[in-house]
Amino acid sequence: MKTKIKLLALICFICQMSFAQEARKTWNARVMKDSLNVENIMVFNTSSRTSAITDNDGYFKILARANDTLVLSGWTLKSRKIVLKETDNPDNFKVKMEPIAYELTEVVVKKGEKKKKVKNSQAIVDQQYADDEKSSPNNIAMPNYDAIPNGVNFVRLYKDIAKLVRRNRPEEVEKLQFSESVLKKFDYNFFHKTLNLKDEEIKLFVMYCETDPKVKDFTVKETKFGLMDFMISKNEEFKKMVALGK
Repeated sequence: MKTKIKLLALICFICQMSFAQEARKTWNARVMKDSLNVENIMVFNTSSRTSAITDNDGYFKILARANDTLVLSGWTLKSRKIVLKETDNPDNFKVKMEPIAYELTEVVVKKGEKKKKVKNSQAIVDQQYADDEKSSPNNIAMPNYDAIPNGVNFVRLYKDIAKLVRRNRPEEVEKLQFSESVLKKFDYNFFHKTLNLKDEEIKLFVMYCETDPKVKDFTVKETKFGLMDFMISKNEEFKKMVALGK
C-alpha cells in the first residue's frame, strides 16, 4: 500500500513538473537599435508558433518561456535569432538589432594618376566582377559568409522596394495593418518552410506585398486561404527580384 502511495505521489510530482515546464507567460520586451526604439519589427516564437510586432516605441508582448527561440525580422535591420535563458527578465527583456551595412569595393589610386569624376558610382558598384579571393568584398548581410560569398545586396533590394512603396501605396493604404493581419493567420513555419524565405527576407517580403493595392481587401475581409494564395503568388515575384539583386 505504501509503495502504491509513493508511486502515485511520484506520478503527481512528474505531472506538476511537466505542467510547469510547458507553461508560458507573457514577456514584455523591447527592441533597440543604438539606444533608439525600433518599430514594426516582426517577432516569431518558433517554439510556440506565436508571433508579435513591435509598436511605435519598439515594445512587443509575446508568450514565451526559457529555451524558446525568437526570430526577429525588420526593415533594413539584420535579423536576429535568440534563445531565451532562465536568467532573462520576462518583465523587461531587451533585444538589440543592428542596421544592415553593405561594403563598397575599395578604389586604389596610384601616385601620379588623376582622379576621374564618376557621375554614377553606384553603377560601377553594381557591375559583376569575377570572384577573387583577395579583392571580392564580403556581403555582411548574409548569415552564412563561407557558403555564399556573393549573396544578395539587401541594401539595393530595400531601395527598389522602397520605390515601389512610394509609387504604388497611397497614404490611406500605408495605414493598413497588413503585417498584423498576416501574423494572425500565419506562423514562422509558413514563411520559412512554405515560402522558403530566409529570416532577413521575411519583413522585406511582407513590405513588398504591401505595395500591392489588393492588400486593402485582404486586411478587411479575405480568408486565410485567399491570403495564402496571394502571398504565394507574390513570393514568386519577390524571388525574381531577389535573383536580380544578386
